[in-house]
Amino acid sequence: MSEKAELENEAPADTNTTTSNDETDLRIIHQASCQKLSGRAQGQLDYQIGYSDTANQLFLRIVANSSGGYFSKEWVPVEIIVSSLDAVIRSGVPFTAPKLIPAFVSKSQNNAGFMAAVLLAEGVIEKVADKQHLLKLTIAGFSNWTDKWLENGTNLSIEQGDPAVAANQKPKPETTGKKPSSSRKKTD
Repeated sequence: MSEKAELENEAPADTNTTTSNDETDLRIIHQASCQKLSGRAQGQLDYQIGYSDTANQLFLRIVANSSGGYFSKEWVPVEIIVSSLDAVIRSGVPFTAPKLIPAFVSKSQNNAGFMAAVLLAEGVIEKVADKQHLLKLTIAGFSNWTDKWLENGTNLSIEQGDPAVAANQKPKPETTGKKPSSSRKKTD
C-alpha cells in the first residue's frame, strides 16, 4: 500500500482532551446495529443514542464498523443533524448523504454515509425508489423519532440506561478535539 493510501486510512488523531458539560452527563439510552447505506457495502455499523440531562438533548454516534472504512466516534447532537438537513426538511426534496457532512467536526469521508445509514435504520429517512443514492425524510421524520427518544431518555435514570446496555454503563466521552455541543460552527 502506498504511503498516501496509508495516511488516508489512518483514524483522525485526538488533539484535545477537553469535554463539554453536555457530554459529562451523557448516557447511552440505546445501542443497535444497522446495514450500511450502499447495497454493495459489506458489514454492519454499530451505533448508540445518547441523552444529556443537562442539555435535554439527544446525541448519536457510530461506534463500530465490522468491515472497512474509517469514521469518527464523536457524539453528534441530533439538533446539529437536523440543522444540516434544514433546507431538505423545509423543501421536502430528496437529498444525498453528503448533506450530513456539516454535522461532524471530524472530516472522515465515511461519516455522512454512515450517519445516513443510522437514520435509515431508525426510520427517520428512507431511500427513494429507483434512485440509488437519493434519500428522503419519512412522514414522521425527526419530530416523532426525537419525541420518542427524549421521552425514553428523561424516563431513565443514569443507572438504568438501555436494558441492552450493560448495567450502570456510562459512556466515556470520545474526544475529537472539538466539543460535541450545539455551539459548533455551522457550515453551509
